Amino acid sequence: SSGGNTYFSSDADFSYTTFDANNGTALFNSATGQTLTTNGQTFNNVTLPDTGTTSLLTVNGTLNINGTLTTGTNRTLDMQTNNSALNVVGTTDNSGEIKLGSQPAKFTGAVTNSGRITASDGAVTFGETTNSGGITCSTTTTVFNGAVTVSAGGTITGTEGTVTFGGNVTNDGEINGSSGEITFSGTYGSSTATETTPAKLTASSGNTNFSSDADFSYTTFNANGGIVLFSSTETTGQTLKLANTTTFNKISIQTSAGGFTAEGTENGKLIANTLTLINTNADAIFNVPINATTIEMKNTAETAGAVTFNNDVTAVTINNTTDHSVINFDITFNAATTVTNSVTFGTTGTLTLGNNTEDTFTFKGGITHTKGNTTLSGKIITDSAPVVLSSDADIKTLTLTGNSTIQTKGAEGNETGASITLGAVSAVSSVSGEEKTLSLTGGTGNITVYGAVGSESTKLGNISIKGNDVTLQKTVTTNGELSVTHSGIFTIAEEADITADKGFIQYGTGTLAIGGTSSTTSITTKNAPISFNGSGTLTLKGDILLTSSSDTENGGNININTPVEPADNSAQSLTLSAGKGNIYFSSDTVTTKRIKDVSIQSASEVEFTNKLNANKISVTAEKITLTQTAKLDTAETAVF
Repeated sequence: SSGGNTYFSSDADFSYTTFDANNGTALFNSATGQTLTTNGQTFNNVTLPDTGTTSLLTVNGTLNINGTLTTGTNRTLDMQTNNSALNVVGTTDNSGEIKLGSQPAKFTGAVTNSGRITASDGAVTFGETTNSGGITCSTTTTVFNGAVTVSAGGTITGTEGTVTFGGNVTNDGEINGSSGEITFSGTYGSSTATETTPAKLTASSGNTNFSSDADFSYTTFNANGGIVLFSSTETTGQTLKLANTTTFNKISIQTSAGGFTAEGTENGKLIANTLTLINTNADAIFNVPINATTIEMKNTAETAGAVTFNNDVTAVTINNTTDHSVINFDITFNAATTVTNSVTFGTTGTLTLGNNTEDTFTFKGGITHTKGNTTLSGKIITDSAPVVLSSDADIKTLTLTGNSTIQTKGAEGNETGASITLGAVSAVSSVSGEEKTLSLTGGTGNITVYGAVGSESTKLGNISIKGNDVTLQKTVTTNGELSVTHSGIFTIAEEADITADKGFIQYGTGTLAIGGTSSTTSITTKNAPISFNGSGTLTLKGDILLTSSSDTENGGNININTPVEPADNSAQSLTLSAGKGNIYFSSDTVTTKRIKDVSIQSASEVEFTNKLNANKISVTAEKITLTQTAKLDTAETAVF
């Protein structure tokens, strides 16, 4: 052909022609339509000029183009009718229509499309693509190897075939998935789309994969029933940006390096039927609110990354259990969280609830985390469902990083409740005035603490416990006041020595049992009251020491207003020391069993109001008062 232009105005049959492209341009310019039959020839440039009327160039055979393919407005390059292959090495500029067939079509160079490109079932490959028209992908495989820009008004429409975007995608128009898998290997975002004129992205009803950053700030997203998968191996990590509410059907995070972050503006929000984090070796951080039917966290890798929710979370179900024996990543909720169903966190890592005392975590169906330790700052609330944060066999620690509450008794005025089970309780600071307070409210539920509460180096502040049966198995150390209200049995085990600097107060209608047979159990305050105010009987299971004075010049009052009895006749002793405080015995010894020894070592005043049975009674005080109803009954001696 000519090194300039060679015009074909009617049919051209190259079946038995040796063709030399000669670096020129072949123009097919029939106004009524024409046929090109090839036999492996290679053209340099091919142009279908706009003739002003609609016409087709129907190709029979493979069309090879080394240079540029140009299709003008109103012109159609028809590779579909005869299922012909197309191979364009250079650039493609399409203002008309290109119809592709069942044979492969390959656009190696840059593609500029303002018309239509319609694939059939042949594999299609694009280079860098700028699209302001419409592209319909193949029903088998479509690959965009370079960057893709979809301008406003432009569309890329998937089918049941796979679509792969190998480079970065800038979408200011519309990308529609169908049932085939779609993969974004590069970044996804927009450049000229706005809140009022957003881009559109419809995910596949199969899988839609993102291997790099995805910015949905100005994209209206349609989940379309499929799974959206974020999976990056880049060390820089992967970011999802949301400026508005974005709804997914199923979103799965499988980032293996660098970490995954979901972030956005104040209007950004992630809604999903299912949010899954699985086999994630890198940290996953959610800085946007989440509303999901189900959140699954099933990372099973030995180096599984932590999962952090820094904004509000609302879910019907959270699933953190697995068939694997160990899942070991940390989980953090740093904002208001509401979960409808019962939650069992199976991770051996740390579960962190809150970084602010105002944070509220509503687990309506209850919460269990017994495989790892738990950190709390704020309030756990259930709807009369249990809170279990340890087992007796494997003591775990609840660490308070702020003033905290655990409440299972339901709504205000509804005293029904559920159990609260803790292991050890610690705090991050023991600086005077900064001790963390703890309130446990179980309503009709039982409250059990298997481990030590506080220590000399991690003292708590005020501790309030309200429930049915209350059991303290180990020591309690607080710089504040320990207050216990119970309707069932209040058990202070033999090893549960209590040091409550600002006082110990007991209320309720249930019975009490303190101590054991091997050693003395003590309740100690620092010049602050010790008071038993309930109506149930106080049973001494072992020798008991009550001390409300930390020095001889000061003291706190000791009030025993509950009935007192020993577990065994003449076997358990009661020793009291109030310093300059007063001691009031205002209750009866309710049986004929005698306390072994009642020894009051120091007090300003001691007052006996009712009956006290003991082998021995000894009192050291500045003043001793026996009211008219008092009766001291000793088997051996009384020393005043």
